[in-house]
Amino acid sequence: MMMMRKLMMRKMRLMRMRMMMMRRRRRKKRKMMKMRMRKMRMRTATAGIVSVQAERLRMLQGSHVILGCYGDGDERAPAAPALAPVPPAPAPAPAPALLLRLSLSGCVRTTVLLPLLGLTACVFISSVVPNYLPSISAAISLEPEGHIWRLCIGLHSAPRFLVSFTYFRLYKGHFSSRFPESSLVLLNVFFSASENLGLLLLTYVSSNETYSVHKGGFLQFIICSIIYMITTCRLWSRIKRYSLNPEDAKSYRWKVRLLTLNVSFCAFAGYFYGKHNMYCEPGSYTFFALFEYLVVLTNMAFHLTAVWDFKGRELIVIAVRIMRHD
Repeated sequence: MMMMRKLMMRKMRLMRMRMMMMRRRRRKKRKMMKMRMRKMRMRTATAGIVSVQAERLRMLQGSHVILGCYGDGDERAPAAPALAPVPPAPAPAPAPALLLRLSLSGCVRTTVLLPLLGLTACVFISSVVPNYLPSISAAISLEPEGHIWRLCIGLHSAPRFLVSFTYFRLYKGHFSSRFPESSLVLLNVFFSASENLGLLLLTYVSSNETYSVHKGGFLQFIICSIIYMITTCRLWSRIKRYSLNPEDAKSYRWKVRLLTLNVSFCAFAGYFYGKHNMYCEPGSYTFFALFEYLVVLTNMAFHLTAVWDFKGRELIVIAVRIMRHD
């Protein structure tokens, strides 16, 4: 009974908080509508004054002021009043030209499918492998597998940075002045960029060339990806609490599940890797490679949840010509 009461009280609190958020949003919308109406009234009033002044100038330009009766050619006849020339109306600003229009969901799918395609091609093309399942480092260090992998990762890196910046703008809109969420936003975008840089490092420096640098890039990728996923789940737990969109709750649930799987697979991969180095047991390295693949796949799936986060949003690039008045 006590648990039921606590649950009911918690539900009532959540309902009250949601009602308060809805009221605040309605108030903001009303204020915005009032401000827009005031601006429209000011514009119409200013346009009316300008049109009246222009009409008066036209009437003065088309007539002369006569102070008396004078004969033709009389030198005393007053000259027409000199009027200041009316400046020409400024030319309308040119409309912005549309250069690029992309769906953010499609951009996210591209950043996930390119590494998946490269990894699949490397595994299936690889033919001479001493284990049942090659590790990722072994698969991407051969030729032509390494060239395919580097091409796919290089193509996916720029949209990946773009998605990170878009997430940063999204989080800033939700947590502009809240603490500690505002600090978590900065950490999130930092570790997202570091994860991408670590992936580029382990890709373009293979284990056959410089093993220590390749290993450092792999560790950077794993550590930064886990911290990035943890901070992302924390931020989306706050967003889900005040959001009425069911897609946000769905995205948060899948993020938490994939984070749990990713950390578990990382632990199993570390266990079998240490077991292989210490005891050299047959099959240990194969299990390490299996869990390494699962770590990478769950990481890709975690990034794929951005499709729900950016559903219906587009990336638009326009060119605006600046008019200079000398």
